[in-house]
Amino acid sequence: MKIDVHYAVSKKDQKVDLTPEGFKFAEQIVGKSLFDLKDPWAFYIVNALKAKELFAKVGACRRVGAFTKSPVPAQQVPFGQP
Repeated sequence: MKIDVHYAVSKKDQKVDLTPEGFKFAEQIVGKSLFDLKDPWAFYIVNALKAKELFAKVGACRRVGAFTKSPVPAQQVPFGQP
């Protein structure tokens, strides 16, 4: 999906809205209505777009050596580790 074609983002209000083209595109991908009561997809699609556009991306972190206080080479640090 493409921003400003399939959906609009309001960073100030922290919301994402699907455009009419976006609804048609998403329904083609899913293969049925996004608002089917037995299997609603609209909620999941909008939340995925919010996560992509509004929330910070987690990147590489740097560790500092305990004794040397100098940076250790950049690497991915798992959550919960200093």
